[in-house]
Amino acid sequence: MKQKIKIGHLLYGIGIVAVGLHQILIKDFRPEILSPYPAWAHKFIIFPILTGIALIFCGSVISGLIKIKPVNTKNICLYLGFGFLALIIICQLPYILIISHDKISSLDVWFGAGEELAYCGGAFVMAGSYSENNSNSKRKNFFVLWLEKLVPLGRIFFSLLILLFGCTHFVFTDFVSTMVPKWLGAPIFWTYFVGA
Repeated sequence: MKQKIKIGHLLYGIGIVAVGLHQILIKDFRPEILSPYPAWAHKFIIFPILTGIALIFCGSVISGLIKIKPVNTKNICLYLGFGFLALIIICQLPYILIISHDKISSLDVWFGAGEELAYCGGAFVMAGSYSENNSNSKRKNFFVLWLEKLVPLGRIFFSLLILLFGCTHFVFTDFVSTMVPKWLGAPIFWTYFVGA
């Protein structure tokens, strides 16, 4: 079981490193990291680059690719999950509910927030998979204790994106069916099958 958990840490961490590298390469925020709101954050190249560096660091530590003794990996996961959750609440939701011209009932307007919620959920799931490594409950501050209460929500947050993607197979059938390889045949069947 420990080997499977290590593989999970490695894969999630590499995914976060890739998101960080992407931020640095495009020199702007991806919509699943920061919505078009607030617009001022997109005007300064330093913000996506700093975010990219932070994501690369967090992903590297979570994956186990780099080990830093005084760094508590579980806390890195908790802080990363909180960061994603804060961006959803402060930026994604106000953009979707108030600022965006798209209808709230339109599924595609929720993709960025859904993907960020999956990153958030993944971070909380990763936090729950770590032992107490170099900390004990007496040394934890109130904020870390509060964040640990969010760990059980991680799998729910992650699964909401899977549900969103499943629904899109039924709403955007014509578009999704174009992604089915021609050699597989019956694109509509596979679109519905995978959606279900």
